[in-house]
Amino acid sequence: MTTSKDFYLLIDDIRDQYDVEHTARTADEGMLALKTLPVTHLLIDHDLGEGKSGYDVINWAIENDVLPPRVFIVSANPVGRNNIGRALESVGYTFKINGWYVKT
Repeated sequence: MTTSKDFYLLIDDIRDQYDVEHTARTADEGMLALKTLPVTHLLIDHDLGEGKSGYDVINWAIENDVLPPRVFIVSANPVGRNNIGRALESVGYTFKINGWYVKT
């Protein structure tokens, strides 16, 4: 359920099927959005075309303390998905049954 305080960011070079407040198509756009927007929920793909990946974005967000409390990995890439999941778990996120990683 979305509340007026929820802000959903999708970082994905292709997908559009999610109801979000903002979509970033590249890693750099995603990092700028995480730095400047009030993101509470992040939906992230691993493969973002050329250059940086979603894994790079997650590591940057961890290093810069801008990772939102809820993260959902939308990637079909199993290796990339697992790498992002491990990075989240390394900083205290827990995988929940509905697919979200939640800061605990």
